[in-house]
Amino acid sequence: MELKNDRNQQRQLNGKMCKRFLNALPAIIDLLIPDEDRRHEWKLAMEEWNHIIQVLSCQCYDKILPSDAKQLPSRIRSFCVKMIDLVGDVKRLQSFYFHSLMVGHIGEQF
Repeated sequence: MELKNDRNQQRQLNGKMCKRFLNALPAIIDLLIPDEDRRHEWKLAMEEWNHIIQVLSCQCYDKILPSDAKQLPSRIRSFCVKMIDLVGDVKRLQSFYFHSLMVGHIGEQF
């Protein structure tokens, strides 16, 4: 099922929709992943992602805690490695955004 707008284009997730999805994700993981250990790994990865998103969503650098800014590059790399392991096929993660995270383009700004 694709979400379409009036101009028959694919809809993009806005910040509010992404937050709703991230808030619902633990319940979705519980439903879709039967193995308890794997479920735990997914939840840890999504907690990491949620923290990364919170830091990157801050519109004023001065409001980011120095410890968060310092840890952000390693947390991004950790998240990316977890996602590759969880998804199991790096080709499924081919996007410019994931590439920018993985190779450090975003983290090196901090």
